[in-house]
Amino acid sequence: MLVTTLEGEVLHELDGLYQPQGVRFDGAGSTHVLVCETGADRVWRIALDDGTRELVTDRLASPWDVIRWRGHLVIAEAGRHRLWAVDRDGELQVLAGTGAEALHDGPGLEAVLAQPSALAVTADDDLAFLDAEAGALRVLRAGTFVVQTLAGAGLFAWGSDDGGRDRARMQHPLGLATGPDGALYVADTFNGLVRVWRGSHLWTVPIDGFAEPGGLAVLADGRLVVADTGNHRVVLVDPVMAGAVALDVGRPGSVDAPGPQPAAVAGTIVQPEGSVLDLTLDLDTGDDVLDPAGGPPVRVRAVATDPALLREPTSWALPALPAQVRLALGEGSGRVTVELLAATCGPDACRLRRTQRAYDVLLTAGGA
Repeated sequence: MLVTTLEGEVLHELDGLYQPQGVRFDGAGSTHVLVCETGADRVWRIALDDGTRELVTDRLASPWDVIRWRGHLVIAEAGRHRLWAVDRDGELQVLAGTGAEALHDGPGLEAVLAQPSALAVTADDDLAFLDAEAGALRVLRAGTFVVQTLAGAGLFAWGSDDGGRDRARMQHPLGLATGPDGALYVADTFNGLVRVWRGSHLWTVPIDGFAEPGGLAVLADGRLVVADTGNHRVVLVDPVMAGAVALDVGRPGSVDAPGPQPAAVAGTIVQPEGSVLDLTLDLDTGDDVLDPAGGPPVRVRAVATDPALLREPTSWALPALPAQVRLALGEGSGRVTVELLAATCGPDACRLRRTQRAYDVLLTAGGA
């Protein structure tokens, strides 16, 4: 296990661990890390300064993640489908799960889990967790200790759809973290995606190129640190600007993550089904002027992840900037990307300038 700077410089190297999975610092500014040694059924608290190891427990089957919550260490036991609390004396107590495998909500000791594999404390101090075998995001409520499913339909009910509780799907997610704004970020491992649960909706962060991302964490500035397991790298992700940079671990500096940069997400739109959305789009042409030689110099095109999101028209040819267009919205939810093209000419050359914006769209019933 390596501890590095964000520039990739290795600060600590801890060996002798068999298939370590869940890893996190034991509190802000801590010099200790909590580690699930999954392959050996052990959980450790390790001092980084001298490598001293304190055994938390060796009585669980395939512990996959560990976190501090409400004064206790909580461990996700994937092998027996339970969440456990460890008190200061090292005693174990079941928080949720019966030992059976399924997706049933209810009071913690009656709820049925399906390979809990990642943990995060929410902005409301609930305990969020992922059930990998159900592709589900769930929470254990702090006040009632009731398990509630936020996204997911049942055991092996895989998929990659964005949407609310009834539609959202994932495939064997293994990483979970809470953002500064309270959003829950998910490493959707077998879909090769990074997802975000915000409000009551699951979205896909528009970055391609991941291969079985197995874990993630959120930095104070909102960037994500993603363990891109299948590509054998660690990637810093800006989920707002849809940017990604891979750490060159072991050497200073970094290398660009492969693949084109998708459109930045301009915002989230919640409107009634069948309504319209007025957009004003512009770009910087510098010293160039618009060139109408080939027809209208400004063109706009809108595409959606779900064709039902948009009604015609979805493309426009316009004479000037800024471009003003009216999107006719349909039904459903997903991402709409709007592309603006402008043909320009300057003293030295003519150019086709291009920019994009992406909007996460949720359309509600009862529209205009």
